[in-house]
Amino acid sequence: MQKLENFFQKDNIFEYNETSKRMNSVLLFSSFFLILIIGLGILFLKMDFQKANFPLYIYIDYLITEIQSKSFLGLFLTSFLGGLFFFFFPLEIYFFSILTINSTFSSILLPYVLGVICAQFMNYWLGLRLNRLCKIFIPPKNFYKMKGLLNKWGIWMILLMNMMPLPSPVFSTVLGAFKYNFKKLSVFAILGILILYFSIFLANILLNKFNLELF
Repeated sequence: MQKLENFFQKDNIFEYNETSKRMNSVLLFSSFFLILIIGLGILFLKMDFQKANFPLYIYIDYLITEIQSKSFLGLFLTSFLGGLFFFFFPLEIYFFSILTINSTFSSILLPYVLGVICAQFMNYWLGLRLNRLCKIFIPPKNFYKMKGLLNKWGIWMILLMNMMPLPSPVFSTVLGAFKYNFKKLSVFAILGILILYFSIFLANILLNKFNLELF
């Protein structure tokens, strides 16, 4: 009886359905592999949508044109797509590269920042969908330990990750996976993003004012 009591300690966290978890892992990797194969197949087929009179081509071509022209919609789409965690796009470098002496708040900064913010919210939402995935691969004890650290230091980490050129999209996805408080994420992510991009925008104004070149 005493051995049994020693075995069941309060701090122990047990894993049930171990076989089921392994099967889920196998299915998950199989799904990723299948998606990768399909994606590569589509890429190498090089389908000519225009010649095939593919209806979606008109809309795709329109969006590509908007992105290339750096219009309000184009900048929003660029920063939104580039801000998703599975695209490793240098958002800050690109933003600085498109700034000119005639850049204004409404034409450059506003659409770009809106896109980045929306991307962070999307990353969080995608992270929520990955919650079960985390529980499959991360041992329960480590999972709840990490969750405790995020609850304690999360707001400062969110602010720091978003106000500096750090991998904040991945971090937002992780916060979603751990079901971090969305209101806190929203407030401090937006604050950090505004600090970062306003700083870059103001730096460009100062560089142009004093005729300085960074590169």
